[in-house]
Amino acid sequence: MAWADTEAKFLIVRTLLGAAEAGFFPGMIYLTSQWFPQRNRASIMGLFYMGAPLALTLGSPLSGALLEMHGFMGHPGWFWMFVIEGLLAVGAGYSHSFGLMTHRSRHVF
Repeated sequence: MAWADTEAKFLIVRTLLGAAEAGFFPGMIYLTSQWFPQRNRASIMGLFYMGAPLALTLGSPLSGALLEMHGFMGHPGWFWMFVIEGLLAVGAGYSHSFGLMTHRSRHVF
């Protein structure tokens, strides 16, 4: 989204991002059902739901600081916010993709 320089490009990229993220929530429900016994799933899902407000609480100051980078290397602050937070998300996803198995019986620990 950082390189979308028109409203139309931004809307197209945002729509594609939404389509790509559509399977995340059902995937997490599936993984929860495979990894945790039924008696613990409500507590685990509560922790999962708590992630969004926690991310907003911790991520907002980071986003605000990145927006202050306005003019750095000739780009506006929102550009740096999208690039840096996007790289953090991609890095976290990439690093976790090696250790996450679909079922706990297949895990090596």
